[in-house]
Amino acid sequence: MKRVFLNWVTHSKKPAFWVAAAALTACVVAGVCFLRGLTASRTFPMEDANSAQMEPQQIVSQIAKLEKLKDSSMLCVNADQVALFLTPDFQWVEGGAVRFFYTQNQTTYTAQLRLHPEEGQYAVTEPAEWVEQERIFNLQSYLEALKYLPQEEIRQLSPDADRYFVTLADQGGPDSLYPVITYTPDGAAPVDGWYIHLALRPLYETQGDDQGTEEVIHLFYGEERQEGSAALLGDYDFDQDGTLETVELEKHDDVYPWFELRVKKPDETVLWREEAHAAHSGYNSLFACKLDGKDYLLRYNPTMYQGYATYAYTLFSLDAQGKAVPVQEESVSFDVNWGSPMHEGFDGAALADFMDQLNGLLAHGRLLVTTDTALEGIDPEHPQDLLWWLQDGAFCGGYQYDGDKSLRENLLEFAEFIGT
Repeated sequence: MKRVFLNWVTHSKKPAFWVAAAALTACVVAGVCFLRGLTASRTFPMEDANSAQMEPQQIVSQIAKLEKLKDSSMLCVNADQVALFLTPDFQWVEGGAVRFFYTQNQTTYTAQLRLHPEEGQYAVTEPAEWVEQERIFNLQSYLEALKYLPQEEIRQLSPDADRYFVTLADQGGPDSLYPVITYTPDGAAPVDGWYIHLALRPLYETQGDDQGTEEVIHLFYGEERQEGSAALLGDYDFDQDGTLETVELEKHDDVYPWFELRVKKPDETVLWREEAHAAHSGYNSLFACKLDGKDYLLRYNPTMYQGYATYAYTLFSLDAQGKAVPVQEESVSFDVNWGSPMHEGFDGAALADFMDQLNGLLAHGRLLVTTDTALEGIDPEHPQDLLWWLQDGAFCGGYQYDGDKSLRENLLEFAEFIGT
């Protein structure tokens, strides 16, 4: 079924500009003013102030060079962003910024790309350490989504807008929101899957006592795909409505490859999607599990970072709109600095309990996708995590894993070995 890519909104009164603007920007005004007061030491030219004239590849290449990264695909963004404003003809408003981040040597850093159209330049702030991020999107894809904004269709939906406020969103899909425009580098068009979701809010100047409900136009940027470009992984009923959905996996070949897993309804619309990246900050593992005759998805993230580890899983189904409905979730954290004065303790029993739960679920599961090196070599049809590090004598200070004993028994013996 061919999807309609442009949904129209009914006419409504124009909301007061300052009411809408205050609601949207009160939380960032102080931060933006503070940022404007900083001296930008690293700049490069902005050839044109119109968003359509951006050169995403050149921008990320400049940033990668400044940050001494071997590849620009390491640059990521998420929904934690500073405000971006556009004029009615899609010129950048002075003072906008894009927060980006990257992981290097197991440390996450963040900085900002600031837009100064009045000065005709971009400025990149000095990086600072940041916490590891769970939700990530590719920076170049985000900039492309801004460059290829379907300007004419946006004007048709909001012909009297005096300014636009645009943010990166990480929730919802084209089939669960309204109004929606899906688009590609060639303009507004149907897309099978998407890379970036932008929420665009038209703002209006005050005119008398006019008031109205705030409008939000949801923009989904992707690329048209050829038939057969995605691998089919089987049929499941993850929304448990009695009708099977199709699961497909598409690989994107960058220096750091990434995958998109999609759950599609019988009419070919996408019910749910999630990414898995080969870069450390984007590791992800997804499984299909059948429990008591019902299908579930299971997300498993065994994260080890700078001497500490947090293992977490979530078992969930999907509702009719494609929203995850958690059924069971658990996590455990532990310190891997054994043999060091920094070691704070290791609860072998707690980790054994977690692994028993996880592997018990995986015993009823099948691997859909993983990019996590911690699960390298896992059997896709009979997945179990036996903890690679516990079987590495050098990593574990000389402990020898006993293959004749259970994982739980080995964990308890290891805890005794290191003196917890």
